[in-house]
Amino acid sequence: SLKAYISNATLSLGPETKKAPKSGKTFRLLALKGNVDSTAITYGQMGVKGKQLSLSAMNSTDYDKDTSKVHVFAGKVGAGRLILTDNNGMAVGLNGSENSFRVMPKRSNPKIPVLALTSRNKGIFLKSDMNRVILSNAALRADATMNSIERRQKVKAFLDSLSLVYPDVPKDSLFFHISKKNATGKVIPEWMKEKDFMKQDINFRLDETIAKYFREWDLNGRISIEKGMLLTPYFPLRNTLQGFEGHFNNNQVRIDSLKVNAGKSVIGAKGSLSGLRRALMGRGTYILDMDLNADKMDADELLAAFNAGASFTPPADEEKLAEASDSEFLQMVVADSLDSEKPQTLLVIPADVNADIRLSAKDITFSGLEINSLNADILMKERCMQILNTSVVTNVGTGTFEGFYATRSKKDIRTGFDLGLSDVTSEKVISMMPAIDTIMPLLKSFKGLIDCEIAATASLDTCMNIITPSINGVIRVGGENLSMSGDKVFTDLAKKLKFRDKKEGRIDKMTVEGVIQDNTLEVFPFIVDIDRYTLALSGKHNLDQSFRYHASIIRSPMVFKVGVDIYGPNFDKMKFKIGKPKYKNTRIPVFTEVIDQTRINLAQSIKGIFEKGVEAAVRENERQEAIESFKKETGYVNAVDQQMEELSDDEKKQIEESGEDTSEDIVTKEKTDTLNEQSGIH
Repeated sequence: SLKAYISNATLSLGPETKKAPKSGKTFRLLALKGNVDSTAITYGQMGVKGKQLSLSAMNSTDYDKDTSKVHVFAGKVGAGRLILTDNNGMAVGLNGSENSFRVMPKRSNPKIPVLALTSRNKGIFLKSDMNRVILSNAALRADATMNSIERRQKVKAFLDSLSLVYPDVPKDSLFFHISKKNATGKVIPEWMKEKDFMKQDINFRLDETIAKYFREWDLNGRISIEKGMLLTPYFPLRNTLQGFEGHFNNNQVRIDSLKVNAGKSVIGAKGSLSGLRRALMGRGTYILDMDLNADKMDADELLAAFNAGASFTPPADEEKLAEASDSEFLQMVVADSLDSEKPQTLLVIPADVNADIRLSAKDITFSGLEINSLNADILMKERCMQILNTSVVTNVGTGTFEGFYATRSKKDIRTGFDLGLSDVTSEKVISMMPAIDTIMPLLKSFKGLIDCEIAATASLDTCMNIITPSINGVIRVGGENLSMSGDKVFTDLAKKLKFRDKKEGRIDKMTVEGVIQDNTLEVFPFIVDIDRYTLALSGKHNLDQSFRYHASIIRSPMVFKVGVDIYGPNFDKMKFKIGKPKYKNTRIPVFTEVIDQTRINLAQSIKGIFEKGVEAAVRENERQEAIESFKKETGYVNAVDQQMEELSDDEKKQIEESGEDTSEDIVTKEKTDTLNEQSGIH
């Protein structure tokens, strides 16, 4: 099963002498030199193909009685072209490869070998069935020092010290005894028990043979790559890298500079990945510390590529994909367009990665928004992601954000956030956070630039959709120079209250505050001036779209004040009931201070998520302690939970006889609703 072809091979072995340039000392060497014009060797599915291969190696022949010393051994290996394949379809190719190595004794201990390696390659090609990597002008310089001798000495000293502490334990059982003792009482946390989520961990473990060398040699080196390309259906974009410069050792890879083009996005990176010594042995955690700078970012495209890769399954004609040329492979795996409307694939935070990422980006496209700049600090640990100090400037407003996202198990996916948006339209708020339309559907009735603040915790499903009934939080919406027009809510109000302008209601200033809890948004009292009226309003809006609001008409063309209860299963089936106002003037209970305190409490919980835990943050937010205390201290009861006092017959008559500037339609509508309810008509 072995086939070999070798063309124009030369091989020589013999003595040589070399003179040291500085000392002038002459060394006697045994030299091996070889050249092969071309070769093709296969053994089963494994193979080697090469052209213009060269090898030279030299070893000192000077006699030394001390045979424990390491003798200098050096050489060079060159290849015009070399391709190595294994029996799993993996292939590694080198073009224009020049490599040199040298083994020498360690200066401080001549018995310990040090290996120095340099490699320069015009091109490197890595290929598997589904993935390809192409690198150009890649260089490597590395030193490796054998540590097994010194490590054995340290282990012996450690065992001797343990023997003094545990004299009754046999020396060859001390490590097992210590590990068993340390493991006693350890409890596996819940976030490490989800079997399906464990598949999303990095979980890259070295083969035992490679691990042996990894343990016994201390590495230090440098890598540089001028250009590179990654082709993979698991992230189906045109992915290229430029100007990679980095250093590495057994425990850390440091990126000094890197620029990545992924589709339309251009991202620069600088930082380190450490903890490799234990993580690659399957016993530790990767520690990522990174600065990311994006000159351009298409977030929609990146998310769509992530979703497409997560749901990719190899095609039936997998061999056709594997055998395709690079250009054909590129056309096959890179999507012309990605469906950003597909359900979001669950993003599981890896349990074996601790990350600290600083993001600074500009020229971002996301969910119809054009974001001019974005800055954020991202921390990841224990299947939880924390996002802090986020500031964003968009073409429709500015915003701040702090939050967390935890994926501890399929049944326990949580999020918490403190979001602030300034000078943004209600349509954009709803497009960014569709759940807002369910929580506060009246929001879309307002036209103009609004400020929106929402701080909440919630559970998510496995498609990363917010489970609406689980939302607990506070909300504040307000603005100046607003208007209401076009929808049924405004049309009905304009008609019933005899607005001068029935097409548009102007609002100089408005602030609405509320609390979301138990499937209900409770809107606290607020004042609004619209048309010829000053209204004091409050209410409750259930997440099934049913609602109850009360409006006290504090200033109006009428000679006395009235109140209106507005209720129904949704805004398309509103009902009105007129009576005496529950708010007599503009001195209404103000919840601004406790709303702010609730936001501050949640923000502090978000920042302390890794110290206090997700459960504590959610529990603290659900209590709404500041708001509940304020209600008890002031004896507050929402107006819709109070019985409205009916108007006297004389007052009803005055309304009906008040002519053009009256609200007689409200009385008529109230009578009609009463008759309909009595006869079962809705």
